[in-house]
Amino acid sequence: MNRANYTLPDAVALIDVPKYLGNLKYQVWKKMKDVCLYYPVILNPHTSSPNVVSVSDDLTSVTSSRPQPKALPLHRNRVVLGSVEYANGVHSWDIEVGNSRHWTLGVCLGSVERSVVQPLTPENGFWGLRRDGDSYILMDTGMSRLNMKRNPEVVRVKIDYFPFDHNDLFLIFQNQKHWRKVSFSDARSDSFLAGFTRVPVEKELFPFVIPEDQSVPLRVVPAKVIVTVEQKLSFTERVLILILGVFVVVIVIILS
Repeated sequence: MNRANYTLPDAVALIDVPKYLGNLKYQVWKKMKDVCLYYPVILNPHTSSPNVVSVSDDLTSVTSSRPQPKALPLHRNRVVLGSVEYANGVHSWDIEVGNSRHWTLGVCLGSVERSVVQPLTPENGFWGLRRDGDSYILMDTGMSRLNMKRNPEVVRVKIDYFPFDHNDLFLIFQNQKHWRKVSFSDARSDSFLAGFTRVPVEKELFPFVIPEDQSVPLRVVPAKVIVTVEQKLSFTERVLILILGVFVVVIVIILS
């Protein structure tokens, strides 16, 4: 009877309600982002022949299904495109090449014909970097060979806007950007490898990879998700930033 008449204190009073229930959905998502990986590039298996390359079930890695024919080293049916094109903004992604000695990666126009054998150069809508054994080649018109001090295991591809010079100041005021650049770097050492400038800004670019090694796949590296909370500026702070921006532009015009 004593046990039946005994009542427990309010359970809610025993926990820190704001700590455990405040922003509950956000807190759960913040913990889940370390479990559910985000890949900046998702490969499109329909852009290549399944008899030539094999794309993983999660669409993040690709392997050559058969040896690369020596007569067709740059055959376009081996090209695997990303599923999303980039027309504006700054974008970057990392491709793990591991110890593969034969691969090609970069960006290309989505409208190019990939069923023919042609040099994968900017004239044909490709901006790429290739490794062929001990040789690294920037796939420009002259197929420039690069001197590498070490073999990168993870290559970072970045699309950015080409810097303006003092003769292009009027484009800044018009909020226009007429060129982009595509660069390649060693993601682990953050060292620049090679790149292209004067890439047309009005063209949509797709990431692409060409695996040429049956034993080593090319993998898209998951990106690190950073959570930030936006802090709104006060009216006074926005006015001060505007004044500072105008002052800097005036100084640049005077110095030029």
